[in-house]
Amino acid sequence: RYGGSVVQRIPEQANQLLDERLQQMSTAELRDIGDWRLMMAAQEGELAADRASARNVTRLTTYLQRFREADTAAATAQAVGRLHMELAAAAQSSMISDAEVDFHARYGWLTVAGLEDQDCRSATVEDLTAMVRAIARRNGARARSSAMIYATRLTQSIQERRMEAVRSA
Repeated sequence: RYGGSVVQRIPEQANQLLDERLQQMSTAELRDIGDWRLMMAAQEGELAADRASARNVTRLTTYLQRFREADTAAATAQAVGRLHMELAAAAQSSMISDAEVDFHARYGWLTVAGLEDQDCRSATVEDLTAMVRAIARRNGARARSSAMIYATRLTQSIQERRMEAVRSA
């Protein structure tokens, strides 16, 4: 009514499916997936700070804004996925872009599971904002560290959700 965005929770049936999938995963598997996300995000951020065009930065900013405004799980997943694809494009590496596509095809659903937590979501907005600003300023070290903080926080949120799902099963 007065503007701003409201995050709409995942429907209960979808939540149950996410929790069932999380219950089937081991802690080690989630850690490995988190390590993969960390490695890719950090490298993409650093390379993008060195290689991104002005258009890449504009697009990163646009997708970051879409993430901020996302009010459904689907919109959140799409916005974060697009942000990562643009980050890979800004890194100007076809192999990194291919790896990003593969990651999202296999594990994009985990992002939704982690970002369901409002504290993680808010912190993620801050982390990704810092990363995009660092890329715009050509500060590779800052872009890398912001990406690492983001990926680590997201992995922790996903692991916490898995533990809750296992406890409640």
